[in-house]
Amino acid sequence: MKNNLTKVLWLAIGLLVLVIVFLSIYYEIGPFKKADNYYAVALTSGDLYFGKLSWWPSLVLSDVWFIQRDLAATSTPSLSLDKLTNVFWGPEDKIKLNRENVLMITKLRPDSQVIQTIKSQAANVPSAR
Repeated sequence: MKNNLTKVLWLAIGLLVLVIVFLSIYYEIGPFKKADNYYAVALTSGDLYFGKLSWWPSLVLSDVWFIQRDLAATSTPSLSLDKLTNVFWGPEDKIKLNRENVLMITKLRPDSQVIQTIKSQAANVPSAR
């Protein structure tokens, strides 16, 4: 009788843990919360992306911006920040990152020039939704 009670108790605890994890994922709370912070992500390809990073279940960058190089400039190539959805091939506003290709991830300060540029340009970029 005591053995059956122990089994039922462990089953109830396991079920409760599963419900808590499921609700955390569904409502994006706790460790599953989507970050409102911007991150810079450098890849082994040399690309540098900026955006909001989700860590679980995989690395996903959303609200993605990247550095655009204007190679047509005569003396020095000019750099600008551009929204990923503006690329001619029409990608969605998310990138699923392969952890093996990530060289560096760093959180950007709210006063960084990149974030200030994103905020100023975000009003001028049409929504991809």
